[in-house]
Amino acid sequence: MRASGYCLCVLIVALSSAACAQQSAPTQLLPNAAQTDFLRRFENLQREAPDIQSAPVRSFNEDSAYFKMWSESGRIDQPLQAYSRVLVLLNPALTPNEIEEKINEYRLDVISAEPAIGLLTVNVSRLREARQLGSFPLDLDSGQSDVSTSIDELAKDPAFISVVPDTVLTPFQFKSSVVPSQNLQFTVSAGEVTDWGINDAKIGDAWAILRGQEFKEGIIDVGFANHEDLSVVSGLPQQALPVDSHGNHVAGIMCGQHNNKGIKGVLPNCTAVIATGSFILNTIDPIESRGTVRWHTLFSELVATVLDFIDNNPDVKNINLSLGYNWVPNFNIDPVDGQHSEIRDSIRNQGRIFLSILALAKTRDIAIMSAAGNDSSNLSNPTLAKWSSPFNWATLAMKGRDGWSNGLVVEAHDKNGKRAKFSNVGGDISAPGVDIYSATSGGTSSYGTMSGTSMASPYVAASLALLRKVRPELNLEQAIVCLVSSPGMTDSGTPKLDLMNAIRNCQQ
Repeated sequence: MRASGYCLCVLIVALSSAACAQQSAPTQLLPNAAQTDFLRRFENLQREAPDIQSAPVRSFNEDSAYFKMWSESGRIDQPLQAYSRVLVLLNPALTPNEIEEKINEYRLDVISAEPAIGLLTVNVSRLREARQLGSFPLDLDSGQSDVSTSIDELAKDPAFISVVPDTVLTPFQFKSSVVPSQNLQFTVSAGEVTDWGINDAKIGDAWAILRGQEFKEGIIDVGFANHEDLSVVSGLPQQALPVDSHGNHVAGIMCGQHNNKGIKGVLPNCTAVIATGSFILNTIDPIESRGTVRWHTLFSELVATVLDFIDNNPDVKNINLSLGYNWVPNFNIDPVDGQHSEIRDSIRNQGRIFLSILALAKTRDIAIMSAAGNDSSNLSNPTLAKWSSPFNWATLAMKGRDGWSNGLVVEAHDKNGKRAKFSNVGGDISAPGVDIYSATSGGTSSYGTMSGTSMASPYVAASLALLRKVRPELNLEQAIVCLVSSPGMTDSGTPKLDLMNAIRNCQQ
């Protein structure tokens, strides 16, 4: 079943950024001390749940996690974006006076700020009113929404590196796994399993040289649950964590305890430091779905979560983000298709914000792993990972700009070393991602099999942590370059994760 034209239109309206925005990755620096200090005045403003623009989506791909719900009801009202809320990433060269002038010039009401990267979330209602009163030119024939027109106006100004709507994200949109958790067949542990990926990535041989070292690894996901095989602490202690199998599955791959139960994770003696996207939209009735979390979050809240996580956990040097939009599985939209330039503009502009987050993380010696995405199952030419999520775009943009990135984009392969049919391409490295057995949220002793680049990404995140533990003389750049220099390749030419090769052959 093909997604209807209406579905495509709705998504593009929600996610589009200004067509006139800069088309190449800018040379992007973090804000100076004066700008950061100025923005702190907006940092602790009270955050309130905004009004949300929603629209019915009338068709879904049969592979979509939404499909069953849609086929039963014939309609799903999908939340799209917050009315009048826009994110603007400031040019780092702006002085405090210039920022104040821009806020006043465009009649922006500041909702919140992220001083560390120079980001403002603003309400553009007064700019829209000024347009209607004739204070700004208004193109009545453009066919754009008021918010889109405001975004276009702001994006023309070189004071702003990126301007994007504050879109709404749901678990189905943002999980990067092929098998949705409501379809998992839960099993109960009958002993401990070493899944095939451990052997494929040459991880087991490294355990003997660890000598009892302990690990604390970051995981930001859509939800978690208490489990016998996981040792976890909250990365954001005030945050209430929703329940979902996706987060447990990822955490089990990285940190499944070596305790004669369930599965052996990549890292013995590992504590998973966990968080989800902060959610303030808990008054909205979300899409009903058995076995999955019930929440919505805003893009601005996800950005805030990642930054808060970095600030609150200075000893965590690896963060896994197995998240992606999954355009093709969920909506039958190929973002590489020529007709979807608005989608690519959105990813590019959201990616510029995450490029600043990566730059901040780099100054703190932190690596961030992201899943390549699962858009390619039914495509003759696999889609490019950089259009699957803003994390991927940022990682690859930084690599192109600096020659290396502290992010890694992870593809998935199967037991035969072939690219998983769903896996996007253009990533940095490939790891096991088909029929991976790990912890779930069906109970404290439940386990199940999932597939996706979500499952591949934690293999790489944990392997990088292990490599740096046993080769402490390597800096972050050296360890990453070594890890992606594996001699083994998938059939699509991407290096396969080989931890022991990295341990033995890394050079300073």
